[in-house]
Amino acid sequence: MKERKLTRTQFKEAFKRGLGHSYIELKESNCREKYKDIILWSCLRNTCYDMQSEGKRGTLFI
Repeated sequence: MKERKLTRTQFKEAFKRGLGHSYIELKESNCREKYKDIILWSCLRNTCYDMQSEGKRGTLFI
């Protein structure tokens, strides 16, 4: 399987879009620590891409 490598900026933008790319990156990554501060940042903010069509993402962090 091809190893994915997102930069921190790409990871943050993918996370904010909510299409699953950041989830796959975390699942397949050997170095999850580099994304820790982005995940914590996301826990403290509402990162919905489109407030009219999607709700809160709190269940993703449970």
